[in-house]
Amino acid sequence: MRAVRKKTTALILLLLGFLQGCLNPFAPPIDTSSSGESSYLEKTSPENVLMNFKFAYEHRNFDLYLDCLDRSFTFCYFDRELNRQNCYGLENSSVPGEKARTKALFSVYERITLDPWEILASYTEITDTETLYVRRVLFTLQVEDFDGLFPTSMAQGYAIFKLKRQKPPEENMFRIAFWNDESIGEK
Repeated sequence: MRAVRKKTTALILLLLGFLQGCLNPFAPPIDTSSSGESSYLEKTSPENVLMNFKFAYEHRNFDLYLDCLDRSFTFCYFDRELNRQNCYGLENSSVPGEKARTKALFSVYERITLDPWEILASYTEITDTETLYVRRVLFTLQVEDFDGLFPTSMAQGYAIFKLKRQKPPEENMFRIAFWNDESIGEK
């Protein structure tokens, strides 16, 4: 009887150890849609990248967000208080870059929604050195802090995204190289 109990205990511990080994608390699974399919798409089209961008924003997933951006990424917006266009890259020396700003946004707000998020126009810009796949998106961004330390805010308007096809070995992948935010913020 004692030998059976030891074997049963050992088997249960082995199974629990196996199941625990399959779970990584630092890399939780990506949320799935109601259809059971992953909401994160292959970056094989500009539309897929923009859906991934939305998914990463709404799930406040910084790594997935960065995966949407090209190394040459630039973000631009019009600062109404200063009455001028401001632009910065992923990392800047004089002001916080996109990485720092987005990481702060994702850590401060508990809920971020982009609804609606609709691609209104698609076209291509061809230069001597590259081809950019341009998408004009209508969106409403709303951010909420449940603790009340930061105000709930909303921005509505348009964004121009310019995407690049990546070079080998990722030649079938796209990433965002430029984002011009043409929204108007509200509090």
